[in-house]
Amino acid sequence: MDIIKKLKSFGIVFGIIALVLGIILTFKPVQTGIVLNTAVGVGVLIMGAVKLIQELLGRKEFERSMLYMILPALMVILGIYILINQEVTMFTVGMIIAMLAFILAADRFATARSRRKNNLAYKGAFIEGIIHLLCGIFMCYNAISVTIAITIATGIYLILVGIMIIVSSIYLKDL
Repeated sequence: MDIIKKLKSFGIVFGIIALVLGIILTFKPVQTGIVLNTAVGVGVLIMGAVKLIQELLGRKEFERSMLYMILPALMVILGIYILINQEVTMFTVGMIIAMLAFILAADRFATARSRRKNNLAYKGAFIEGIIHLLCGIFMCYNAISVTIAITIATGIYLILVGIMIIVSSIYLKDL
């Protein structure tokens, strides 16, 4: 009986968290992107700085190459770059999604070609390839806007999930 009550409470809290995150993502997508970019920038900067300090203060049990110093220094530089250039980081995420769409389009076209050579149904794979190709082109055309649209869609999804979890937790019957 206590387990059911704990599960109900956990479900309600989890549902409220999902609902609040969904509202934030839906109604403040640009600000959310900036906060996430800032968090990533700070995280990369701190990881690089910690690794760099570890290398500078670490014991010299064996001879280390300069690579052990260069990689953490590059992480520090990358962290600073992310913090200074928020728009570039959001654009980069969009371009990565575009590259993924182009790769998936190539895969679907290759599958369609192979299926056609073997006299199998290929139109579905071909249509999927066109859809991936169009999404990739659209993403390249306006990466930041599409990234914001994805953020809003994620927010709407979290709102629905939050509502469903809260409702199912409230109406969960005792055993």
